[in-house]
Amino acid sequence: MLKESTSLFMHASTSPSLPFRFFALLLIIAVAGCDWFGEDHVERSPCSLDGYPSFSQFQDFMDFGCEKGFYIYTADKTKIQWTRNRNFVSIEFIEEISQENLMRILNEYDLLYHSNAYSVKHVLARVVNKPAENYYTTYGDSTLNHLGNRPEVKYALPVFLNKYGQALMLADRILITFKDEVSEERELAILDSLMAIDHLLRMPFIEPPYLLRTSKASRLDPLSLVNHYTETIASIEAADPVFAFILD
Repeated sequence: MLKESTSLFMHASTSPSLPFRFFALLLIIAVAGCDWFGEDHVERSPCSLDGYPSFSQFQDFMDFGCEKGFYIYTADKTKIQWTRNRNFVSIEFIEEISQENLMRILNEYDLLYHSNAYSVKHVLARVVNKPAENYYTTYGDSTLNHLGNRPEVKYALPVFLNKYGQALMLADRILITFKDEVSEERELAILDSLMAIDHLLRMPFIEPPYLLRTSKASRLDPLSLVNHYTETIASIEAADPVFAFILD
């Protein structure tokens, strides 16, 4: 996962409503205050998601806080800071999973999820004993015993917070837009190269911008790939993330 010291970029909108140029599935949930739990007192903090009504039952668990140093760039190269929430992990399964199987898997990793009694495919789980980075998919090395590397899990990725306090969950897909002067033949050649090197799958019937799906064999996580392409491929106008959810 890239931090500021890596000097890699990502393009995104900075509007509070985040109307990104491309495909994103938005889930809007009303925001209550966010709790930061000390030993003898309670303070408000934008870092914790425990104040969201859906997660208020988790407020008594250890608060691992946030990690600063993450950022994005807007289309005009303005630098926008992000922080990574260390209390929650965003998990998507390959297929819908029953509540019984979901609870069995999460219990193995001491993760909590306030669930309804029906099958789900994407969950936002609360950590208990270890911060969220211990559960992420380790792209390029799936041998580690992380939740995100299990065969039934498509990905386990961070929850980021932008400067507006919105919680952002990235999906495993990215969008590539080429500069106007780049020919279609050149675009397809670059895409073929990226798919081979980074083990990507091009989503059909979408062009342009081109929608690519990462895999656990990809050498970098989706955010890092977006940043890397923006920095290193001159023919690319923008590389953008796709969001699984945005909590507002």
